[in-house]
Amino acid sequence: MEIHQFVAGFASGDAISINALYLQFILRKWGHNSKIFSIGEHISRNMRAYGEDYKRHAKYSGPGAVAIYHFSIGSELSSYIKFLPDKKILVYHNITPAKYFYTINETKAKVLSQGREELARLADVPDLSLADSEYNRRELTEAGFKNTEVLPLTVDLNHLNSKPSRKIINSYRDQFTNLLFVGRMVPNKRFEDIIKVFYYYKKVVNARSRLFLVGAWGGCENYLAYLRGLTAELELSDVVFTGAVKFRELLAYYRISDVFICMSEHEGFCIPLLEAMHFQIPIVAFSAAAVPETLGGAGLLVSKKDYKAIAEIVDLLFKDRHLRQEVLARQNERLKDFNKSGVEEKFKGFLEKVTNSKISPY
Repeated sequence: MEIHQFVAGFASGDAISINALYLQFILRKWGHNSKIFSIGEHISRNMRAYGEDYKRHAKYSGPGAVAIYHFSIGSELSSYIKFLPDKKILVYHNITPAKYFYTINETKAKVLSQGREELARLADVPDLSLADSEYNRRELTEAGFKNTEVLPLTVDLNHLNSKPSRKIINSYRDQFTNLLFVGRMVPNKRFEDIIKVFYYYKKVVNARSRLFLVGAWGGCENYLAYLRGLTAELELSDVVFTGAVKFRELLAYYRISDVFICMSEHEGFCIPLLEAMHFQIPIVAFSAAAVPETLGGAGLLVSKKDYKAIAEIVDLLFKDRHLRQEVLARQNERLKDFNKSGVEEKFKGFLEKVTNSKISPY
C-alpha cells in the first residue's frame, strides 16, 4: 500500500519530523511504500536524503493510497492535500496562539493566526483526525472535526543514552545546584517566569546555583533581549542562555542538572518533560495546556505562579531525598505509558479503520 506523510518543514531535531520518521519506520516494517514529503525549501540540508519535495508525490496518489498530514502551522500543503483522491489522515500537533507573539514577531503571529483559520477549513477533509494529546483532540473537536482520536507521540528515548559532551560537563564540574529548562525560546514558554523562580531560589535559598535555559531563539531576538534585560535588572548571575546546541551538548546539560522547571502556558505535548524523566531529573511544572496530561500524575504540578513558593519546592526536591525518590519513581512509571508497541498497535488500528483492510505487523 502507498502510505505517505506530509510535513510543512522537515529538519533534524524537530519533534514532528522525528515522529514522522518513526511512523515511516513502522510503515516500512509492515511492508508499505512510505515516503515523507515536505515543501522543498523547508527541508533542511541534512534531511534531504530522508524527505522529498511534495511536488513529486502525485505519481503515488490514488484512491487506494493514504496521505498522512502532520498539521502544526498553515502552509501550501493544505490545498494540495485537500484535493487528493487518497484516503486522508490528519495528525494535529497544535498551533501556538498568536497572542504570544504580538510585539515579539508580528510575522510569526500572522502565520499562526492564519494556521488556526486554515485548520478550521480542513475540518471536513480527513477521513480520520489524530491528535498527540487529549488537549489537542479537544481543539480539533472545537474546530469542527468529527472523527477524532488520540495517538500519543512515538518517543524513542534510547538515543539519549549516547555519550554527552565532556567539554560541557567539565565546564560545570563544581558544587552548584543546576536548574534546567529545554525548549525553543518563544514567549508561550514563559522563560521570564523561570527566571523569576530562579531569582528567589538563588537570592534567598541557595546562592550556589545556576540556571540553564537551553534552546534556540531564532525569530525571537526581541524576546531574548527582554529576558537578558530582566536578568540584568534583577542583578542575577549564573543564568546561562545556551542558544541552539548540538545533540551531545544537550545530553550534557541534562546529565548535570538537578531539577527541571517548566512554566510554559501552552504546550501541545512537550517532549522535554519525557527527556527529563529519562535522565532522572525531578520536574516542577505549571499546570497548563497539555502539560498535566503529558506528566500523567508524575512530577510536581503548580497551579499558581508564586515564584517564592516554587523556589522552596525546588529546594525540597534537591534536599529531601525521600521526596525526590518518590517523584522520580512516579516519573519512571509514567515513562512506561509511552511504550512503543502500544503506540504501534493503536496506529495499526487507526489505519485499518481508514483503509478497511487488515494491516499485517510483520
